[in-house]
Amino acid sequence: MSPAPETGPDPLDIEIPNHLLRWLEEQELAAPGEKIETSVLAGGVSNRTVRVQASDRDLIVKQALSRLRVEDEWFSPTDRILTEFAALGVYGSLLPGQVPEPVRQDRERNIIAMAAVPEPHANWKARLLEGNVDPGSWQEFGRMLAHVHDRARPQVDRLPARFQSKMHFHSLRLDPYYLVSGLRVPQAADFMQELVNAATISRNTLVHGDYSPKNVLLQGRRLWLLDFEVSHVGTPWFDVGFALTHALAKALWSPLWRRQFLQGAKAFWSGYRQRSGRAVAQDGGEAAGCRHTVGCLLARAVGRSRLEYLDDAQLDRQCSLALRLMANPPSTIPDLIREFAGLLGGI
Repeated sequence: MSPAPETGPDPLDIEIPNHLLRWLEEQELAAPGEKIETSVLAGGVSNRTVRVQASDRDLIVKQALSRLRVEDEWFSPTDRILTEFAALGVYGSLLPGQVPEPVRQDRERNIIAMAAVPEPHANWKARLLEGNVDPGSWQEFGRMLAHVHDRARPQVDRLPARFQSKMHFHSLRLDPYYLVSGLRVPQAADFMQELVNAATISRNTLVHGDYSPKNVLLQGRRLWLLDFEVSHVGTPWFDVGFALTHALAKALWSPLWRRQFLQGAKAFWSGYRQRSGRAVAQDGGEAAGCRHTVGCLLARAVGRSRLEYLDDAQLDRQCSLALRLMANPPSTIPDLIREFAGLLGGI
């Protein structure tokens, strides 16, 4: 049975302007009668997100949804937004000037506020889907991830308690991505279950869990990282596989820009490998990264969160490619990219 939706102390909805204004006043983020401008931000499925602009501040306010905005029934506890608030501080210390500053958290209603990323900026995913594929950004994306993994590893036991639990990671990633995919494609069930088992027991480093171009804003050459609600202590290879999947899936999506996206995948791995320190020797090494990439490719084709820019034929093709790679997974990331590229050309 699906859990009942969570409402908190009252049914406040920050997408309703007078509700948001009341909350801002309660939190002393707006004075009574103060003129502010609000705009609902689109794109996310797990939160309500609103930008608030006043004369002396520019904020992003987020409210977690108990039921995600997808076709399937998909529920997750809303206190995951408090994990994101804690992560803003931790990631901000690891990536100064690349993570929004935390401003306020409402533990009763599971709403948080953070400083908005300064303008001008652009969403990286939107730029990629327009064909603006810069290998330098992919390389920096890999370096950023390796930097977090490397710096956080020695302090995993000292990270806030919210990161020690994998509850939200299971409800938002392992279950709807890996386990659901195994149910829908029975021949992949054992492979996906093995990924779940390995990810569940790992306590290697701080894992973002949603390391994707949609969660990056470009401000010139600077990358700003967003959306930390499934951050936890776990295996770095989930982040690597999750990120690589976005480059490879876009190579499948666009024959016109295929070479550029494959170069982006190589640049991402180059950046990660250059900065990763001991990461490549942990939790099964690159072979584990390959397996998580293959698992994520399948999950984004058949799981609860399918890639919206792929049509039905492309989703079927990505499923087929993932299953072929799953039969004999490559042991290194460069081999995985090369084999994926070869399969794209041969299908």
